[in-house]
Amino acid sequence: MGINLTVNNNTYDFPTQGSEPGWGGDNSGWAEAVTTVLDSLAGTGTINETQALIELAVGGVEIPGLIFNNSIVESGQVIYRIFRSTTGGSIEQLSESGLLNLVYDPATASWLMTRQIMAGDGTRVNLQVDALGQVSYSSLALTGTGYTGYIKFKTITILRT
Repeated sequence: MGINLTVNNNTYDFPTQGSEPGWGGDNSGWAEAVTTVLDSLAGTGTINETQALIELAVGGVEIPGLIFNNSIVESGQVIYRIFRSTTGGSIEQLSESGLLNLVYDPATASWLMTRQIMAGDGTRVNLQVDALGQVSYSSLALTGTGYTGYIKFKTITILRT
C-alpha cells in the first residue's frame, strides 16, 4: 500500500519503500501528470530566468534569448533587473527592477513595448524591441573603472490563438 497523491483532481496510489510490484501504472501516471503541470508553468514562448551582460557605452546590442516569436506569441511581459557598477575611481552603482509589456500589432507588423521601472532610479540603459520581437539595449558610460553590468529577466507570454 502506498500514499495517495493528487494531481489535477486525479489520485494516484504512489508506492512507498518496500511496496510489492504492480505499482508501475500509478507511478507512471503520476509522473506524466506532474510533467504536464510543470510544462504548463513554463509553456511555449516562455523564457525562464536568464542573465545577459550589459556592456558599457554601446548602442543597439541584442539581449541574447530575449526575443518573442510573433507566429506563436501575441503578447508578453518581461520581469527584469538591471545592475551596473564601477569599483574604482569614481564609483557608481545603479540598479533597477521593472516590467516590460509587449504586444504584437499585426496591422503594423511590429511589436509595441512599454517600460515600467518599479524600483531603483534607472541605470542609464535604454531598452527597445524590433519588428522581429528581439529586445536590445543601448547603454551610457559610467565613471570609474572595473565595470560590471548585467540584466536578469524572465517572461510570461500570451499565446496566439
